[in-house]
Amino acid sequence: ISHNKFIVKLENKKPIAVLTGGTNFSEGGIFGHSNVAHVVEIPKVADLYLKYWNLLKDDLPMAEMKKEVETLSPLPTAFNKGTKVIFSPRRNMDALDFYAAEAMKAKGALFMTFAFGMNDLFKDVYLKSKATLRIALMEKAALKRTDIAELKKIQALRNMPENVFAIGNFIKTNEFDGWLEESLSGLNRNVRYVHNKFMLIDPLSDDPIVIGGSANFSKASTINNDENMLIVRRN
Repeated sequence: ISHNKFIVKLENKKPIAVLTGGTNFSEGGIFGHSNVAHVVEIPKVADLYLKYWNLLKDDLPMAEMKKEVETLSPLPTAFNKGTKVIFSPRRNMDALDFYAAEAMKAKGALFMTFAFGMNDLFKDVYLKSKATLRIALMEKAALKRTDIAELKKIQALRNMPENVFAIGNFIKTNEFDGWLEESLSGLNRNVRYVHNKFMLIDPLSDDPIVIGGSANFSKASTINNDENMLIVRRN
């Protein structure tokens, strides 16, 4: 499944910038729910996106696509500063494990968004992280309202004093002050409130990290979907 949202800007046929993030290029993506987009004016990064676009255009068989994608965007090692990219699909869960490992390293604060539930890797982060402040912004607590086990897991994490979870909902009012009932735009069906996909690790420190793009920090977005992610450190 292609889940990418990005635009590569060319000048004299050379890539000079890329716009990417979780925003669909639609009325719903812009006006319908919370989204974020990144503009990266780094030719080397834009060039990687152009090469990735060409892979997508060629519509390679899945096994070949995964091999080419991993060659184009290997997982960062000894990464202290700058901007890196991670593309999907990939042959295994190493990229998602990498995101979770980086989140677990947060010392002061961790901020994450979850548009389609919270993967177990990140439940473990919010349970065991040493960060003194851990905030999660979620579209919903569970993919299905009937998933009682998942709802209980999320509630247990919400009960921890280090964790603050905000979950998409209407403002609740009583009959006295409810003179104007809150409503949605009606532009989206599957996602009503939060369509962001990003993580902030110690953003107020001298070593801030931003990880974000089109992927939902999920298994499907790592091994099945066409996705793009940015990792920005100390910028």
